[in-house]
Parts: sequence; structure tokens; C-alpha cells
Amino acid sequence: MERLIEKRLLPNGLTLEIRDRTRRMAGDRFLLALVFTLEVDILKEHFKNDPEPEAGYAELLKEYGPTVRYEAHEDRNFIGEKDLDTVQKTLIDAYLKSALPYLSKPDFARRLVLQKLREVRDPMHKFRKESTYNPLYSS
Repeated sequence: MERLIEKRLLPNGLTLEIRDRTRRMAGDRFLLALVFTLEVDILKEHFKNDPEPEAGYAELLKEYGPTVRYEAHEDRNFIGEKDLDTVQKTLIDAYLKSALPYLSKPDFARRLVLQKLREVRDPMHKFRKESTYNPLYSS
């Protein structure tokens, strides 16, 4: 089960979502699983410096639809039930301290979109996309 912990509006206009996918492993022990996501709209303006802006825009729309996603995971295994809240807060605070300056940059959305375009154009993209199944993060 997934639970939204927080939505945070960043200075660049993007919204960071923090989700909890924690689940019981055995007895009073848990897998603490946090997911940090940003959805970025694919806009034609992101491709203005690309040699083939229309082609890049069309490729990403075909592959991902109207948005691309940034996703990061923070997990800790075998956490006692009484420690869950403390460890969760510590993980969130540490992640935000290190990642917010990067995620808040004015050009983060454009750079993420262009990175996704490079991935799509990589000949190994289809293989990587099909081989990244992880039951821990599947919905």
C-alpha cells in the first residue's frame, strides 16, 4: 500500500511528492521504503537547442506521453516498528537536504527531459526499459 506523505512546491514550479511504501517483513520488522517523484511536462521549448527539435519532442511524446518522471528511492531494511517514524523522518530530512538544491534548479525540467531523450535514443534503451522490473517498487 502506498501513502502520500507530502507534496512540496519547489521554487522552479515543480512539485515533489514523497510517498511511503513501507511494509511489514516479519514480526515487528519492516522494510521502510520511500519514493520521491517529480512529474515534468514535455514542452516544445525544452528542445529549442536540439538540432531536430520537432523530432525529439515527438519521440518523447511517443515513448512517455505528455510527462516524464524523476524518481528516487530511499529504503531501509529490518526497521523495528517503534523506530519507523524516527528513521522515516531522518531519511526524508537527509534526502531533502542533499537533493533539493539540485531538484530546485531553474533548468531541472529541461535537463530531465533532454536526459530522457538521450535515453530513448540509446540503442540499449529498449533492453534497459524491459529489464528494470523490481517487485519492490511495482504497483
